[in-house]
Amino acid sequence: MGEINAWAGSELYAQIDIALNRTAPYLSFPAGLEARFETDRGADRNRQLRLGVLVSLILYNLFLVCDLCLVPGHFLRCLIVRLAIVTPLIWGVSRWLWLNPAKVVRESIALAISCVAAFTTLYLWHGVSTVASAFSQTALVLLVLYVNTFLRLRFRYALAWTLFSILDGIVFLSPDHQLSAAEKLASLSLLVSAAIFTLAANYWMEREERNNYLLGLQFEMRSEELSAAGRELTRLSNLDALSGLANRQYFLLRFAQAWEAAIRLHEPVSVLLIDIDYFKRINERYGRPYGDQMLIHIGQILQRAVQSDWMVARYSGEEFAILLPGMGMDTALRTGERLRKLVRNINVPIDMEAKQSRITISVGVAAAQPEAGDPSEALLGDAELALCEAQTRGRDRVWPSPAEAAESSTPGLRQV
Repeated sequence: MGEINAWAGSELYAQIDIALNRTAPYLSFPAGLEARFETDRGADRNRQLRLGVLVSLILYNLFLVCDLCLVPGHFLRCLIVRLAIVTPLIWGVSRWLWLNPAKVVRESIALAISCVAAFTTLYLWHGVSTVASAFSQTALVLLVLYVNTFLRLRFRYALAWTLFSILDGIVFLSPDHQLSAAEKLASLSLLVSAAIFTLAANYWMEREERNNYLLGLQFEMRSEELSAAGRELTRLSNLDALSGLANRQYFLLRFAQAWEAAIRLHEPVSVLLIDIDYFKRINERYGRPYGDQMLIHIGQILQRAVQSDWMVARYSGEEFAILLPGMGMDTALRTGERLRKLVRNINVPIDMEAKQSRITISVGVAAAQPEAGDPSEALLGDAELALCEAQTRGRDRVWPSPAEAAESSTPGLRQV
């Protein structure tokens, strides 16, 4: 049924509560909920009616056996009426049901077909013999049972059908000279009793269907809300509360996934560890609230400056980590240098008097193209060693891992 926004969800909850708790006997929902019910159930209802009309058409023509037994002298007329007139008419009209029409058209078609079947059955057997007259009323009772409990017209249409059946029975019973007054009364009593019982059954079946729909919709909405809440909790558990970046735990999870992917795809993977230079001094001089704002600011700069598929995380207090899947050392070093320049060229206000301070960062870079069985912790260890080396050599610089530095005559990148 799709996700439901908060306003629409609360409105729908209110409508469901009203529909479930009201004591009035009406089989209808508030307008918006009724439209949703029809949208959700309309296609199934059309399929049900298509099947019901097909079965009723077969059963209707099976009455030809009764025609042959009860009115053999009029069998040809019965054959023409049932097979040549009524069957094509019902089949043609029922084809509309394949177009998935709206509720009014759908139920009206089923009602009209039922009325035609009842009228022609009484018409064909009327006044021919005592047995035929009596059996015509029995056939009408069977039709009432079928339409109200198997075809299951919506209650208002079932009520109209039931009243038509009783009126139809009275119209054909009144002038029938084959039955006595007592037999007519007995037949009518049987018809009315069947009509009342089946109409009550029809009502309770539709009421149960609607209540089950409401309960199912309510359950689905609550399940969706719980799923959304679970997804939000998972998202929040993966974020650093201060900076809004990924936290260390989530970074390590994604790093492990990237490591496995690198092994599988035979690709490199790189990590940048970034530390804000002299952050403790800044914290001590200007206070922790300012330091927190600086962390948030630097984190946003880093997040905006990297590719969308690279992950930026707050790794520890004033340290950030960036995961570069599929990237080797050269790309990682260039990225680290670009980030170092970007941060250095931004003036950050340090107090309420609008004094300015130039902030710098140190970046440790490590890269590897892992093979199966290689420990992922080694790459993180190399990145930490590279960061320590960058800080030892004066900060405000990018430094590669020890193995890479040993192969380069000018490993460090620094531009002041």
